[in-house]
Amino acid sequence: MSFEGAFGQALPTVSNRTRIVIFNASSGKLQSGYFGMLTQGFPQLVRVNADVVRPDPSRSFSERSPVICQVRMVNETPLIPDLQRLEEMIAEETSVVPQG
Repeated sequence: MSFEGAFGQALPTVSNRTRIVIFNASSGKLQSGYFGMLTQGFPQLVRVNADVVRPDPSRSFSERSPVICQVRMVNETPLIPDLQRLEEMIAEETSVVPQG
């Protein structure tokens, strides 16, 4: 799945730097127990502290949004995904509805 697509933004262009990050589905709503998210480049861990990352209240997100919040990190404002909501969205999109 694409976080940008789930958030209603344009899908990123797939390139030779596109990777898939696999998450362990913790909600129990996905039969497979896993889901993948497209990422551009290699995901990496970044050590942060309260001096580097601060809440950014300039945007608000609905309860059904796949975003928990936005933060300010030096000169960037990344969105923090709501992984449980993303699992719910995937489950809703992939559920089989009986034809009757």
